[in-house]
Formats: sequence, structure tokens, C-alpha cells
Amino acid sequence: MHLLGRPPPQDAPPPSVAELEAMAPDARAEAEAAAAARIERGRRRVAAATLLQRRLPPLLVRKHAIDAARASAARAAPWLARLAAVLGMVAAGEGRAFLARRAAERAAADAAAADAASAARQADGAAATFKAGKPEAPGARAKSPTKPPSARGGSKSPSRTPPPAPLPAPAEGGGGEPDVGLDLADSPPMQSLRYLERACTLAARGRAWHEGLNAARALWNVTRMLLNMETGLSVPTPPLVWLPGPMPGPPEAPPSTIAAAVVEKGAKGKDAKKDDSKKDSKAGKAGAEPAAPAPPTVPLPTNARANTGRALRAATDALLSMVAALRAGTPLHAGVVPLPSVDGRGEDGDGGGDFDDAASYATSNFSYGSDLQADEWFRRVPLDMAFLNRLVLLVLTVLGRMRRWHAVLSLGEEWLALSEGAFNEKVLPVLMAAAAETGAPSARMQATMEAVMRDKNQALDNLDSVRALAKKRLGEASVLAGSGVGSNVRKKKGVRTGRAGPGGAPAADSDGEGLAFGDNASTAASSYTNGTSTTFRTRASQPDHARVPGEYEKVIEFLKKRGEKGAMILAMNEMGDVHAHFGNWRAATTAWSDALDTLLGPYQVIRSWRKVLDAQSKEATLKTLGVHGILLASGVLLGKLARYAYHGNLGLRLEAARMGATLVSCLFVSSIQHPQRPAGFATYVPLSLWDGADVFADPYRCPLSDVLSGLETLASTLIDVGLALDALPLLSAWECIAWRCARSVPATVRCRTLRVRALVQLGLLTAASELLLDLLAGRRLPDPLLDSDLRLRDPITGAVVAVAVVPPLRADALPGHADNQPAIAALGGDGVLPAAVEALYGPWAVAHLALARADLLLRLGSVPNLWKETSPGTGLRVQPAGGAGAPAPAAGGRGGGAGAGGNTAPPAAAAAAAGAGAKGAAAAGAKGGAKAAEKPASGRGGRAGSPGPDAAPDPTVAPDPTAAAQRGEVLVRALLLLTDVELARWAPASALAHAARALSCVADGAERVNASLSDNDECERFGMAPALWLLARSAMVRCTYQLGHDALCERLVSAGLAEASAAGCALSAAGLLHVQAALLVRRGDAAGALNTLQDVLSRYQALVLRDPRVSSLLLDAAAARDDLGLRGDAERLAQAATAMLEEWCSSLGLNEAREHAELINVYASGTALYAAALQLVARCAARHGPPGLPDAQASLEDALLLLRRFTRALPAQHARAALALARVVRMRAEAAAAGAVGAVGSLPPATTTTTATAPPTSGGEGGQGTPGALLVRARELLEQALTLATLDGGHRHGVLREALLELGSQLVAPGGEAGLAGGALRSAYSAASQLSTVTLASHTLQPVAVAQLPEWALAFARGQEAAFVATAGKGAGAGAGAEVKLSDAALGRKIMCNFVGLCRPGGPPPPASDASRLDTQQATLHMALKAACPRYASGATFGAAVPLPPPAGAPTPPPGTVVVQWLVHTDGTPREAGSWAPVHQSLPAVGVTQAQVLGLRPVSLFVSMLFLVVPSPGTTGDALPALYLGERTFPLEAVRGVLASVKALRHRMECPRVPTDLFGDDAPSGAELARLRARVERVLSARRVSVLGRHGGRAGTSASDGDDGSEGDDASGLAETSEGEGGGAGAQAAPDGPAVDQAFLTKLEGMLDTDNGLDLVDAAFAGWLGRLLLPPPQ
Repeated sequence: MHLLGRPPPQDAPPPSVAELEAMAPDARAEAEAAAAARIERGRRRVAAATLLQRRLPPLLVRKHAIDAARASAARAAPWLARLAAVLGMVAAGEGRAFLARRAAERAAADAAAADAASAARQADGAAATFKAGKPEAPGARAKSPTKPPSARGGSKSPSRTPPPAPLPAPAEGGGGEPDVGLDLADSPPMQSLRYLERACTLAARGRAWHEGLNAARALWNVTRMLLNMETGLSVPTPPLVWLPGPMPGPPEAPPSTIAAAVVEKGAKGKDAKKDDSKKDSKAGKAGAEPAAPAPPTVPLPTNARANTGRALRAATDALLSMVAALRAGTPLHAGVVPLPSVDGRGEDGDGGGDFDDAASYATSNFSYGSDLQADEWFRRVPLDMAFLNRLVLLVLTVLGRMRRWHAVLSLGEEWLALSEGAFNEKVLPVLMAAAAETGAPSARMQATMEAVMRDKNQALDNLDSVRALAKKRLGEASVLAGSGVGSNVRKKKGVRTGRAGPGGAPAADSDGEGLAFGDNASTAASSYTNGTSTTFRTRASQPDHARVPGEYEKVIEFLKKRGEKGAMILAMNEMGDVHAHFGNWRAATTAWSDALDTLLGPYQVIRSWRKVLDAQSKEATLKTLGVHGILLASGVLLGKLARYAYHGNLGLRLEAARMGATLVSCLFVSSIQHPQRPAGFATYVPLSLWDGADVFADPYRCPLSDVLSGLETLASTLIDVGLALDALPLLSAWECIAWRCARSVPATVRCRTLRVRALVQLGLLTAASELLLDLLAGRRLPDPLLDSDLRLRDPITGAVVAVAVVPPLRADALPGHADNQPAIAALGGDGVLPAAVEALYGPWAVAHLALARADLLLRLGSVPNLWKETSPGTGLRVQPAGGAGAPAPAAGGRGGGAGAGGNTAPPAAAAAAAGAGAKGAAAAGAKGGAKAAEKPASGRGGRAGSPGPDAAPDPTVAPDPTAAAQRGEVLVRALLLLTDVELARWAPASALAHAARALSCVADGAERVNASLSDNDECERFGMAPALWLLARSAMVRCTYQLGHDALCERLVSAGLAEASAAGCALSAAGLLHVQAALLVRRGDAAGALNTLQDVLSRYQALVLRDPRVSSLLLDAAAARDDLGLRGDAERLAQAATAMLEEWCSSLGLNEAREHAELINVYASGTALYAAALQLVARCAARHGPPGLPDAQASLEDALLLLRRFTRALPAQHARAALALARVVRMRAEAAAAGAVGAVGSLPPATTTTTATAPPTSGGEGGQGTPGALLVRARELLEQALTLATLDGGHRHGVLREALLELGSQLVAPGGEAGLAGGALRSAYSAASQLSTVTLASHTLQPVAVAQLPEWALAFARGQEAAFVATAGKGAGAGAGAEVKLSDAALGRKIMCNFVGLCRPGGPPPPASDASRLDTQQATLHMALKAACPRYASGATFGAAVPLPPPAGAPTPPPGTVVVQWLVHTDGTPREAGSWAPVHQSLPAVGVTQAQVLGLRPVSLFVSMLFLVVPSPGTTGDALPALYLGERTFPLEAVRGVLASVKALRHRMECPRVPTDLFGDDAPSGAELARLRARVERVLSARRVSVLGRHGGRAGTSASDGDDGSEGDDASGLAETSEGEGGGAGAQAAPDGPAVDQAFLTKLEGMLDTDNGLDLVDAAFAGWLGRLLLPPPQ
């Protein structure tokens, strides 16, 4: 092919000689000339071919080298672009520091010059005065003139500076502004821009789309930051001056590009070596190299320097080349989002819910306009053209300010062509202004602009017009910030410390948002939703308060007619902002509510939102509303309503928060990478809310600051009321926006502080500690300007702040574990933060950070570490502290020690937080005492009688300082936290003082409605809210309840209910009613307690709550009904609570922790309560007999596993669970044995009459499910329960006795060993005697060394005495606040009485929330009394020895030994089928009366008599066995009836009536004594087999029944036979038995006492009892 791309021309054949001769002379001449030309052309062709053969190879080599260099550059472009971008970001950081220093130096110089000028003027004035003969008056000084705003570093006026024109006109005369950019040419800011421009260029050359887009966003951020800090970067450059000079040489290519590409592998062969040898030979022949010629002289610019416009223009050209290639069809694989489906558009053609968000116009079928273009090419690719448009506008603005009008025209026209006119409305005004400056024709632009305005959606045009009116009339101030003082307290972003303009005015470098060269020159005033204290007092003195809302109403009506739903919602939202700006809160609330109703559906949707959102799935909600619709509804509308409208209505405020949380959770169903349950959001922060979309591009659809403040309000509301699990999705979305979108350090710190509180509430302490440690060190914070984490530097030295990395807490270890000590030490230190961190956060955030630390430490220290001598994993005894296997001991004091510093660190941290909040605050104490505490909170400010939102403010009242409002709010929260700390330390009196002071602070500080957060934040928050009042009131109720002041507690509950009703807070009312129910239970008012519990349950159900609070309520209700014998109701309630707790614990990861040990969390919320619920469910299941025993055992096994591995349960709780499991296992073994013999209830008499003993059946004889294996398992559990209850469990005598009786029930079985059985029964008798000593004879346990008792016990006793004295009015100086002095003896007796109350021998069960505290106090006081009271240690405890049975082979008890104990079967027994008979009785759910409670029948219980009798040989004439060992079962009511008869006769025998007594009974006669003895003998000798068998036809009667054929017991269990019916004969039975005297009655009374039993050595009594218990012959 020819080189020119076309074939060569074909020459005609030469004429022959004949033809030439025949030609005419002229033709012959032409032919000869043509022949000569043909010959010349051939010669030239040969010469050209020869030349090409000689020169083409070097050219081809050069071409290949250039191509290779270009390919190498293309391959290296991505990483080179990334490297340049990184270098640019680093240089941007240096540039920021450089400009800050430059501004500080300039400000210092200006201040010094001003001072010098002032001093000169003063000197001149003094000289003039002296010359005039008028000396200066003392103290008179000439005032310095007011500095311009720019000299002070920024404007301090309430409103912001109006925005400048997009393209300011040049100064007259040209170059009027001073050249301030000369010293910035090679500065770090300019280097940063050059690096980023190079990154964009390299990315464009290599088609590196990722790097190009990343560099573009970095260029956007850096440019805005640098130009805002220094206006000199955008000043016009001076004209170039061309002077002659030597032409510079060509620049050397970087070694990484062309030079590296030239050297190819093929060029290293022989040809390269030959060329080098030829060159060397030629050089040798030529001799010395001649000198290089002098460079030519050419015109050169003398003042050319780098400038911002050149860098931005080059970067933009590179980016536009990428866009042009993309438009031409080059594939773009951005790697951000998948290519959307072209045919997957919505019905209205604007996205439908697919991921088509290229231009950030529509992410759902929620339309914001019907006339938007839908055929742009960039809609089919994942390219954010909206962002590129903002970047182009930024560059055009910079070029315009630098007066580079031709560059503005060329760049703008190119962008309009690439965007196909999609951004004409924003770009054309800029181009027309530039055309006017250059004189270029603008008719075509004007015609295009008119077409744009003509074809624009009229509805959107009207909306833009009213927005422009609002902006014009209200200025650039925040709409909700008002004007006046409210604007002064906010941090200004308007004018930066830049160069002042002509005349001292600020340089025109702001667009009204405080961001020079912003993305939108007409930013709406609704960009912020901040309120201040002045917003509630603003007077609508100008007509704008009616005009602007009226215009909005017209636009809204027009939009409604056009069906523009989205635009109408936006207009309603903005109209609400305008109303709020003028203080018309009622109209603002109406506007926001109407916008919310229009967006979501029905009228008053906030009251019926569950029906709306539950009617469809979350996926459908997301598709319907889209990302913008959800954020608009939750973050903007609901946030404003909750923050401003529902400030006093806490019920609607809570509903708004819960509704917002539900909506925000819909954002995370779009991808499987997001968590799908609330607990998964504990530490989750998404990279973006919607991949590939700039959600906040439109400031009207999603105002960024509105969303931030709204999400904060919703999240804090949920956390304050204890709904932390619902707040987690809100916190994840909020942190994503604050961290990754807004790049705001204050918002991120605030969000993470609230997240710590939420995680602490849920017990997720590992994540909470990790987050808190990062906050303390200032790690993982966003850099406001760079797309990276912030690197803190010391403000003095400038060095990077390095903080040691501390590992977080281990969730599977107790606080005292060695691995948790570094984290606890870091969290509970002195509270001093690094100076850079403290300066970055500000005092308000630092105070809340201290509160979060205290909250975490309080949670760690809420459960004392009582595991001293036993292991929580096995329940067995371990070596002393320091030995192998021993758990780490707990640090801290005796009173409520919380383990590993938990007793001291929380108060210290809370006190530090209170000091940080109260520093400089006016509220230093609680004014008014109790009177101030009783002051109710109402209205917007929480002050009684405060004016409504629409009331006219008092102009004479000066606004409170903002700092005082901040500190007041922090002070109240610190006091509330201190209240919890004191309650955890069992100091309710001190806690009550803190709560009262908090209540007083809220009452006194009600005027401080808002709290602006100083210089580190712009989101202004309510400081003294009604919610704080109710929190303080609830704290006071809890304190008085723990103090035991029931009367005061009831009064506080009544006041709190009235306040909660006024504030509409049903949740607070439910909590107060729960405490009232506990008071009624403690008082014994069962009917009132049941009604109150049902009322609380109905309130919780109305609120649709399913958390541990509801489960705790259900357990309390189940325990109350079970105590009344309503077993069916109790079982239903217990099952409901268990199901709810199982769901809760599963949501927190319990199921995963069961499978993976590394996920175990012993601090998780609700796990301990779940274990308690399982125990109650197991107890109810065991009452169903053998069919329910497997389920009961499974539940108890699970409960014990949870206590040992997944909770920090106390040893007493472990002991009770092990005892309950052992009881169920024993019942299963007995039921299995009964099944082998016959029906359940037909067990043979358990009486052993041989002295030969055999070991119990082992588990190896029948496997794990055989009776022998079950009994072995039960015995192991009983030994664990005994060990736990004796050593670390507080010596629970009741638990000890029950465990010993269970163990004795196994040992007295056939084949049992007398020594083991006797040891168990005697230990049980000792435990019963010790309990009787504590409960009935505690006055004998004296003296008590009061100095060795814990302080909380002493304070509690003194407080009880003071309360009694104040109530009774006794003693000198009795009254409120009077000091009560008690002697040590009296104080010791009171403490012993309190200890008896803690032991709780009988009575109603305590609330589930108090059980742990009471167990802990009892165990702690027990350990203190062992050291302080020797008589208690020796006579009421087993000491350090565990009362386990003696080892095998123990000697048989001596003859005459009688040991009797009684085991009460509260849940039934296999020996009596009637014990499992269902109880058919119930009470109504509501309206329970005391008569109905009294009419309930008691549940029939049975009791087993465990006995060991060793008759003495020869005591009787009968041949008796040498040993009686066994068990007999009787109705409990029958045994107690006989015991009552024995007690009555013994009393009559001891104190008979004498003739002079008016009242009393005579001594019992012989017949009465004989009948009593016959009755006892008939009962003890009866062989009762089954109640059901007896009722079915005397199947249970035996030969020992009455002689007359009557049964030995009636319906009550035992019948008293009359004298005429064989009673006398019965009395004459066994004439050789012991005489019925007072001693015999005393022994008989002790034997029949089911609470104590009998242990004695009496041969006669043993022989008599042995004969009665003699089993029938086989």
C-alpha cells in the first residue's frame, strides 16, 4: 500500500518511433517532454526508496520506543496517579498548617500595628492636651477605633455576609488588588494542587477511572479547604512581561517513564553493541568533541509562576477527557456499583428502586419532579455527573475570580457539550457573565437560557422562586437559629482568616455557607436545623413572618394540584423551618407533621405508624421511599418533631424515635453485607449508605446537618429510655454520615459516645471498651479535609500524639482477670486526656466522655466478685487465692465491691465528669431541698408554669449563658450517674441526696431550654428537658425503695405518675408502677400487687416492648401468683417471660456463643434473668409429674450452664440452680424406679431394717438414664450446692438444709449406709438449728464488733433509726435532719435484725431486679459478721468446713439414736401421685379483690419423714432390728395438725390453769394424752401408698388403721378418734412404751416440727419409734 494511502498514478505507454515520426512537431515535443518527466519520476522514486531504506529503520525504532514508553506510562499511570494523590493529600495537610501559621502571624502583626497606632494617637492627644493647657483627666483614655471584622479574624454579626456574585467584576484600572500570591507560588498549598493535578492527568492518560475519580474528590476537598483559608490563592495573576533570554533546554524525562521504556529486552542484543562500537570509533576519529553552541535567545516571561487556575484547569481538562472517552463508548468499570439494568426503571421512569443513581437525581420511585430529563447518556453508567458538575462550577468560579474569562468560556462550553445540557441552568449564567467580560457573542447562550427557563417544570420553578425569596428576606443565617444572641453563640463559618478586601471589608470569598467556592451558590436556609434559647423569644416584628410562609403556602397548593408529591413535601419541610425561624412553633409542627403524613400515608401517621410500616416488608418500604425518602422522613422530619415539637410530650417523642429507628433499619436490607438483626449493628459502620451515590448532593432533599441533628435526637431519646437495641441501626447510619460523609469530628465523637452508652446498656463491654479507648486516644477520627483518619499533633511541639494501644476488655473473663487489668486501668485512670484530644473535643464532649467511662466502669463493678474459695465453672472448692485454678480476687472495699477496681473507679470517673460539667456553672447545690425536689416539670423547658411555645417572651429577662446551659445538663447527668454508683455501693442515702440535687438542678435550670455546644459543635441541644426531670424522679424512687422508706417511696411514686401523665410518658409511668407493685408485695397486699402488675403489663403491651424489663415484670407476676397457689397462671406467665428472654438473648448472640467459645460474653444483658426464668419454668414443668420431668431437667441444665459460662452470677444463685437440678434428677430416678415396680405413687416403703449396707447404685449399671446414674448425678450436684452455699454463697441456711435433706433422701434409701445417712441428717438438723438461732434468737448473738462491719450496713441501720425517730417524733430534737446517736450494742442488734431480713426465711419472693442485690448483701454481711461476732461464727455457721457426709465406712450411730428430718415436696414427689394433681383455680387478670385472694384454697403439699433409729437391745421384749433407716411420706397439713395438738397439750401441761385464773385450760387428762399418743402412733405406723388409691377404694389403707375399720386419717390427713370409737384401746396400745409426760411431749413436738426435726439419744423413745416404723412383713 502506498504511504499516502492511495495507489500511484498509472503512466501511459511511451509512443513508438513510427508514432513519433508521424506526429506533428508540437505533439512530438510534448511526447518527448512526457518521456523525460517519466524518466525523472522513476529516478526520484528510486532515490526516495533508497532514502527510506536508509532512514526508515531508525524512525521505526523511535516509533516503537515512543509506543513502548506510552504503554509503560499507561501501565504505570494508576499507581503513579495514586502516588501523586497521596503526595497531594500530605502536602494539603502541610498547607493547612502553613496557612494557619501564616494567618496567626498576620493577625499578630495586625494587632501589633493597631496597638502601635493606638499608642501613637494617645501620645498625640496627650501632647495636644498639654500644649492647650488642659492636662488629661486621671483614668481618661482615648478609645481605639473599632477594628474591621476581617482584622479580628471573622465577622461577629448575627447574620452572615451576603453571598458575592459568582463572577466578581475586575477592579478598575486593572490589577487593583495587591499581589498577595507571589509568596504562595511554591508553598505547600500550591504544591498540593499541583500534585492533585498531576494525579488527574496521569489517571486520564492511563484511563485509570478509579484513580481519576478519587483524585477528583480529593481535589474538591483540598481546593475548598485551601481557598477558604487563604484568599490570596485565587487572586488574579499579574500580566506576563516578556523579556529576551536564553531558551531553556528540554526537560528531562522521569526515569520511570520514557527512559525505562526505551531500553527493551531486544535492544540489549548484538545490534545495540555494534551501534555503540561504531559510535565509539567515530568519536575517536573525530578527536575532541566540539563545544556546544550557545542556546538561541527567545522571549521569556519573567513573572510567570504557578497558580491555582492553571492547576485546576489542567486537572479539569484531564477529567473531561475521561468523560469524553466514556461518552464515545469507552467502557467504564468504576468498581463501585454494578451497571444498572436499563429496563429496570420505575413506573415514573426515574429509577424505581434500582441502583440507578448516576446523577444523584432519583434513587427510588419517590419523584421530586416530573419534567426531569431521562435520556442522558450518563444515566446508563455509574458516573456521578452531579459531583463533576459541582467540581466544574468550582473551577469556573476560581477562573472567573482570576479573570481568566476565555478559559471559563472554553471549559464551560466543553462541559455543556459533554453533559448534553443537563446542567444548563447552573452553568449558562456563569458563561454569559464571562462572555460579557470578553465581548464574545452571547446571543446563543441567552436563547438557550430562555429555552431552559421556558421548558423548566413550573412547579419546581415556583419552589425555587420562593426559596430565593426566603434567602433574600431571611439572609444567610440559619433558619432555625433566628437572629440576635442566638447567632452570636454559634460558631461562625462565614468569613475565614483571609486577606481583607479593599476598604477593609472582608474579601468576597464566601457563598453564604462559610465555604468559599461552595457547590451551590444559592444554598437553602434550611441547611441547618439549630435552635437556640432566643428562638423561643423571637418577635415577628417584620412582615416577613407572614409573607414568606404565605408564599410557601401558595407554592404548596400549586404543587398539590400538579401532583408533585416530592416537591410538595420539600416545600412543607422548608415552610416549617421558616415558621420555626420566627418562633411560631405550632405552625412549624403542623408543617412538619403534614409533610410526614404526605410522605408516609395516613393522617397523624406518628400515632399509627406501626400499621403503616408493618403492612409491608422493609424491602418494600425501601423501594417505595428510597434512600432520600427514608432520610427525609427519619433524620429530617421526625428529628425536628422530636427535637422541637415533641419536646414536652415524651410519649410522642418516643414514638417518633422508634418510628425513625424502624425507617432507618430499612436502609440496611438492600445488601447482604449489612447486618440483618439489630445487635449486628453494635460496631458496624457502613462504608456508604448507598454505593456509588452521593446521597447529600441536593441540600434540599437531604440537608446534611438536619440529618445529623435528627439522628442524634432520635438515638439519644431511645438510649435515655433504655431502648439501646433499637438505637443501634440509628447509630450506625449516624456514624456513617458523620464520619464518612460530613467528615465531622464533633458529630463522630458525639455518636461514638452515645454508642458506648448503648453498648454498656446491652452489656457488650468489649466493643464499648474498644470504642472508648479509641476516643480517649483520639484514634479513628475523620480528617475534616482529607479522606483519611485524623492525625493529632501536639499544639505546642507539633509532634504526632502517640498513645499506647491498650487491648479491650475480654467479655469472657471477670473484671479481676489479668487480661482485663490494662483496659480497666486505662478507663479508670485520672481522667486526664492528651492536650490535643481535649482541645479537639471541647469541654462538653470531654465531660460526656467522662460520663461514658463512668458508665462502663459502673457496669463492670455492678456485680461483686464473691468467688473466693469456689470455682464458678464447676461449683467445687479450689485452692486459696494464688493457687492453681483459683480465680483472680476482686479489688475494692467490702461494701458492694465491684471487682477489679469497680468499687472505686466508677465514683471517681463520675465525679470527674460532674466536675467537668459543673465547672463554672451557677447550680452548685440543690436549692430548696425537698421542696425544690417536689417541683414538677412541665412545658417546653420543664418548668412549672412556664409559658407555652407561642407565648410572648419577656423582653426584660436576659438569656442565660450558653455555657451554663451546657454545664447544667452535664451536671444533671453526672448526678444521675452518681446516684447509680451510690446505689451500686449500697449507699442509698447518698444516692438520694444526688438524685434530689439533680431534680433541683433541673427545676432551677428550666429556663435554659437549649444548650449550644461551645466552639466545637453547631448542633444546639436542649439542656434541661422534661426527660431529665423524670429520670431524676425515677432515681429518687429507686433510692427510697432501697432505703426501705415505703411511705416516702409511695408519695414519690404518686408524684412521678402525675408528672409522667402530664408529660405523656407511659414508659416512665410503667417503671414507677413496677416499683409500686414491689412495695405492695412487700406490704402483703396481694390483690393490689396483682392489679398493679397487670396495669404495668398492659402499658408495656401498648408500647409494644419486648425487652428484659417486660420479662422481669412477667417473672414478678408469675412469682406472685405462684405464691398464692395459682400455678396455672404462674406457668403461663413464666413461659411468656422465657420466650421473650430467649429471643432477646439470641439477638445478642447467645446461640453463637454456645457454639464458639471465643464469643462468650458474661456481661450480656438479660442472660442472668433468662437463667432465672428457666428455673421457674422448670419448677412449673416438674409439677406435671413424670411427663414434665425431662423438660424440667433440660431447662435446669440450660440454666446452670448459663450461670456457669455466660453470666457473672453469684455463688448463691449457682447453689440454688444446682439444688433445683438435683431435686429434679432425684425425682426422675424415683419415677423411673416406680415405673419398674408399677404405677407412680406405688413405691414400696423406703425402710431399711438391716445393718448390712451396700454402696448406692452407680451409673455404670444401666447407663446415663438409669435410676442409679441419675442418683449419682444428683449427688454430685448436691455436693456442689453445699460447697457453694457454705463457702462463697453467704451461708444460706435454707439452701444448705434443703440440699442436705435431698442428700439424706438418697442415703436413707434401701442399701444406704447408716453413717452417711446419719451425718447428712444431723448436718441438716444443725443447719435448721443455726437458722432458728439467726431468725428467732438473734439477740443472743452478741456482742458485735461494729468497727469491723461494712460502712453501708452501719449507714443503713442509722438511717432506719433516724427514719423511725422522725416518723414517731420521739426523742429530743426529733425531726427531719436530726442526728440520731446509737450505742454500739444497739447498732449491732439493728444490723443483726437487718441480716435476718436479708436471709428471708419465708415470706413473698423478692422482685427479680432485687434478688441479686439482696443475695450479695447477705453474703457480704455474713462474711463480716463471722469476723465481728464470735458467737455467730461458732453457733450459726459451719465455719470453714463444708457439711458433706462423712466418708464411706463411718461408724454406725450408738444405740438409742433418733434422727428425724422432714423434706417438704413443694413441687410434688413420685411417692405421692396426688402431689401432682392439677390445681384448678385462678383469678381474673384485672380487678382482683382481697376477698378473692382470701378465698383461694392452699395447695396440698406432702412431706417426707427421713429417719434414722437405732433401738437399744433389750429395751422392749420384742425382737426389733438393730437399725431403722428410711423415708415415709405424709400430707403436710396432717403433720402440722398433729404438731398443733402436741403443742397445745404440752403448753397445758407446762402452764395449767389454777383456780384463781380467769382464762386458760386445765392440765390434760390421761385420756387426752392417751388419745394423742394413739393418734401419733396410728399416723406413724400407717403405710400410705397413694392419695389417689385411697380415694379410689381404700387401696392405700393398711393393717395399722383403726380397729373399727375407719381410716387412720381423714380428709385433712389424720383423724382424731373419739373415746367411744376405740380411742381408749389405742391409748392402751404398747403399754411398755414411754410415758406421755412433758418430756415425751417435748420430744414429740421436736420430731413433728417440719422446720427443725429431732436429734437425740433416748433408748426408750428409740424403741417406741422403731416399733412404730417397723415395716410390714413381706
